[in-house]
Amino acid sequence: MEYVNVGKIYTTHGLNGEVKVKSNFNYKDKIYVNGFNFYIGKDKELYKLRNYRKQNEYDLLTFETLDNIDKVIKYRGSFLYILRSDIKVDTYLNSDLIGLNVFYKNKNIGKVSGIFDAGHGNFIIDISGVFIPKNENFIEKVDLKNKKMIVKNMEGLL
Repeated sequence: MEYVNVGKIYTTHGLNGEVKVKSNFNYKDKIYVNGFNFYIGKDKELYKLRNYRKQNEYDLLTFETLDNIDKVIKYRGSFLYILRSDIKVDTYLNSDLIGLNVFYKNKNIGKVSGIFDAGHGNFIIDISGVFIPKNENFIEKVDLKNKKMIVKNMEGLL
């Protein structure tokens, strides 16, 4: 089974088992559905989503059977996962990009080391600390098979 990290539980919210999650997952509309399976922590404990709502930059989630603060407090700082096979998308996930070699004008300029949500969209960070906007104006091609990404229009960013 392949697990995909979709976020981190930062803290609890209220007394009824709700948790605050910070996530940069790019298909939240497909996973934040009542009954969807989530796996919490290093032991990947399975819980079904009961409710989702948004609060500022956080996603507030409640899970079936985790109905009070005493049951969720142990998960503070834990990562939240889904099974790759549970998500059906026509393209790549943000997590698929981590570790790809990045090429500009046939020159390797680094590796994708992380992706973060800047509010208006996602940005890719390469190994040299250059922030590349994640959109078709800058990403020419993603080749997951050969673990490479080709970027364009980088004048002024490097």
